[in-house]
Amino acid sequence: MVMTVEERLLWEAISEVEKNSVLDKLSKNFVQRYQAKDYVMARAVSKVLTDRGDAWGAHNYGVMLRNGQGGAQDLAQARDLYRQAADKGHVPAMCNYGWMLQYGLGCAQDLVKARDLYHQAADKGHAPAMCNYGWMLYNGLGGAKDLVKARDLYRQAAEKGYVPAMNNYGLMLQHGLGGAQDLVKARGLYRQAAEKGYVPTMNNYGWMLQHGLGGPQDLVKARDLYRQAAEEGEANAMFNYAFMLGSGEGGDVNKGECQQFISQVANGFLQNVANRVQAIRHKIFALVTLVSRQHFPSVMNLASRYLRGDGVEENPVRAKEILNTIDMKAVPDKEAYSELYKACDEAIEDKKIIEAQAEAGEPAAKKARSD
Repeated sequence: MVMTVEERLLWEAISEVEKNSVLDKLSKNFVQRYQAKDYVMARAVSKVLTDRGDAWGAHNYGVMLRNGQGGAQDLAQARDLYRQAADKGHVPAMCNYGWMLQYGLGCAQDLVKARDLYHQAADKGHAPAMCNYGWMLYNGLGGAKDLVKARDLYRQAAEKGYVPAMNNYGLMLQHGLGGAQDLVKARGLYRQAAEKGYVPTMNNYGWMLQHGLGGPQDLVKARDLYRQAAEEGEANAMFNYAFMLGSGEGGDVNKGECQQFISQVANGFLQNVANRVQAIRHKIFALVTLVSRQHFPSVMNLASRYLRGDGVEENPVRAKEILNTIDMKAVPDKEAYSELYKACDEAIEDKKIIEAQAEAGEPAAKKARSD
């Protein structure tokens, strides 16, 4: 609802004090309606604020357009609204505009510009921007890689209470990236983030507890953390929980539920041929790990390396040849081995499809991007 000529003339005629009073009332009205989940009216109010040049309103209008709240989703207009607000110095808008540019949402991807926007917002103390800028530096996106600076940005954002940064800072401490390794501190950060319900960190904290890293081992707690994250769809947690279900670590053995989680995460990748190959690799790795905990570890580990291309050229045919050297009469868990052989056959067939596509010059399927 763009202002009419008459409305604009009236708006321009009132004093700055009167304008600020109107904007303040509209802003409070927006907050009330948004918190009440009256998204249609909240979106209308944010549009009125935007038409009157309010950067805060433009940012919120952009958020609602991006999320499709109170009306249709419009990524292109959302991106433009973020730009308008960012140009007026609105810091959260700088971060959100950078996000749109980073992932090419509503516009062409521009990693250099995204990195610069994150940098500007981070310098102004915006914790999400610090975390995003750290991610760009960590991965060398839009410029040079800088692990030391990335780690420091994660630290600053974590100290401001930004939960994703706690997880990322913990990862760098755990693996000694950009500075000295500190397992105790990493474990503490994971615990804080997990207690705030951050799903990826539940898996990471579970890993520290399972393996006694940075503190005492606690298999029961580790299993429960994996379970919580797995039930939220976290793929790594699904596998870790499946391993504990299959081995009986931290609780009873439950092979049925174990196989269920392995299949669930594998099926999540079955969107195209390229992701299907990834799914089969995941499933094979899980099954190999489960089986090798009990029998033929050297043979199974060698097969696993050929299946996953770990230190050797990926070759599912060779992997199956290695598996065939095992005396099936001595295998107590024939169901698990049956699943493993089936997964091997699927990997072999999918490898043939990929090779056929390459010969025909067909483009490889793109991996789905997650925000």
